[in-house]
Amino acid sequence: MKIKITQIILMLIIMTLFVNSCDILRLLEVWDIRDDTDSSVTTVCSVVINNNNITEFFPGDVLDFTATVRGENNPPQTVVWELLGNNSSSTSLDSNGRLSVSDNETSEMVTIRATSTFDTNKSGELKIIYVKDIITFGGYEWRVLERRDDMALVISRNILSQREYYDILWVSITWENSSIRAYLNGDFYNSFSSADRARIVEVTNINENNQYHGTNGGNPTQDRIFLLSLAEIVQYFGDSGQLGSTPLIDDQYNANRIATYNGSAFWWWLRSPGFDTNLACVIYTDGHIFLSGSFVQHNIGGVRPALWLNL
Repeated sequence: MKIKITQIILMLIIMTLFVNSCDILRLLEVWDIRDDTDSSVTTVCSVVINNNNITEFFPGDVLDFTATVRGENNPPQTVVWELLGNNSSSTSLDSNGRLSVSDNETSEMVTIRATSTFDTNKSGELKIIYVKDIITFGGYEWRVLERRDDMALVISRNILSQREYYDILWVSITWENSSIRAYLNGDFYNSFSSADRARIVEVTNINENNQYHGTNGGNPTQDRIFLLSLAEIVQYFGDSGQLGSTPLIDDQYNANRIATYNGSAFWWWLRSPGFDTNLACVIYTDGHIFLSGSFVQHNIGGVRPALWLNL
């Protein structure tokens, strides 16, 4: 073992920043202060369920999950699968990670858990939701958020495209004058047939100030197609009472807000302003609501259009 006093001091300082045993082992290896006898120690850092593209389930579904056990010195990849939150006893998760959803399942969310057989203190979880109301319109699938008389508020089931919120950086911008609003109510709206366009209802949207930072949300707008606001996300995707009290909402409704683009979970835009008017709020890949936002010129932001539709 080779070690110097300066290494010891530096190690004590830096190791206070590490809470993961695997990180500590890597640090010891880098500094060459780990005994040779430790080189064969097998440890588990984490268990990751690989299927973050699966965000929803329906009665009758059969879904297959896999897991990766991460750690030092090739820990065994075997896991024990567990299903939590199901209401029907006929919904099951077998030893190979296959979920069979009963036709009678009514739970709004279930949790898939994989636990390492080598270290039973290490497990990974994936929450998936039951989306009860999906319709097809204009060649896309839409999730119904609200039904009102003969109309419905819908949002695209998945992210449809990637675009910037506005095409110029460091310019004070609100939803009213954003490039993405112009696109949704222009090219995207016109991509529908005339019969479908006749079913899309023009509405007045109130654009509230950012509930945490107080950033100006701008004037009310007349929109046929729009992005959801912070208030609407909380209203329709689950309210844990945190809006206005934190810049990042991480709650029990994360899974409900996850969306995919080309089969993989990805972040998506809201129309509300972020920390400043050159940022707009986003939903992170893991479903967290970020009220400080992303720069409006970020051209890979996911787009989930919303609209009111005559049924």
